[in-house]
Amino acid sequence: MTAAVSNESRIEAVRERLYALAQASGALKCYLLMQTADLPDELDDHLQQAMSAAGIEPVQAKIAQLPARYWPVLVTLNLREGLHSAVSAQAVSLAMADTEPQSLRRGKVQRTCAWIFSDMSIDEVARHIATTAVAHHPASHKNRWVRYYDPMVADLFWRACTPGQHLHFLRGIAHWAYIDRWQQLQLVQPSRIGEGPVSPLTAPVWERLQGVGALNQAWLRARSEGLEIEPDRLWRAAASLQQGYRSGLRKHVDLDLFAWQAIQLGPDFYRHDKVQALLKQASEGHDYGELAHQLDDAQWHRIGLEAGTTRAQSAQERESP
Repeated sequence: MTAAVSNESRIEAVRERLYALAQASGALKCYLLMQTADLPDELDDHLQQAMSAAGIEPVQAKIAQLPARYWPVLVTLNLREGLHSAVSAQAVSLAMADTEPQSLRRGKVQRTCAWIFSDMSIDEVARHIATTAVAHHPASHKNRWVRYYDPMVADLFWRACTPGQHLHFLRGIAHWAYIDRWQQLQLVQPSRIGEGPVSPLTAPVWERLQGVGALNQAWLRARSEGLEIEPDRLWRAAASLQQGYRSGLRKHVDLDLFAWQAIQLGPDFYRHDKVQALLKQASEGHDYGELAHQLDDAQWHRIGLEAGTTRAQSAQERESP
């Protein structure tokens, strides 16, 4: 009962913040951006019922390079109207549910992406999302899917981007609000970024984004083991993983391991002489995972302690339980 009441309170608090944001922006209309669940559940049914009651029809952001099942959808909401407000509240419930460890373990897609406040029409916003969701990757000379609107990508994405890239992805958008992995409502605003040249993603930013999947795997494992990871620890782990990438780590299994070590041992673990020696060997073509397994739990524990952390257990493990 207490947990249910707490969840309802959080949902109501987010609703109030969204309404206040809408009032402050002078436009109570916004666009709710969502992804479609692979396996709909009861919460999806509730959302569909709320949308039907409000007479709301979704508009697809047709990302031409992707199969239609991956296209996100937009709906127009007027937060002053009760039925529309109910749809927004249901979207908040979905966001809260999707960031719970049990949902993450099942690989559930983050269904609620963002509340977008813009003077553009819904079709214009849909085209903007579809256009910016695929970007040129300089290293491979190919276009890649940039799932920047997914909440499990958004926090790391926005931190990685330069002001000019923020302006590129937020062109025509006054406010981009989303519920992050800590179940807090976050707000991204071009007005807080300032003026400057608009630019697409560059090679240094792509490098910072290489580890998003590995960091999410480490985050999931930490949450599954009951560990609370504060934002600053995750940001520092991201910087640590970037050092591993620069040292030549490219295999997913190696990046996953390195990300877990950064979370478990502390983000400065890679500075330790023994880890530096492993990274040097990895840069020469040796397998980082095999090298890491040459050190036992006691040695990794000592590395963690000497790197300034208080938590170090079995960081040489390759896979999450």
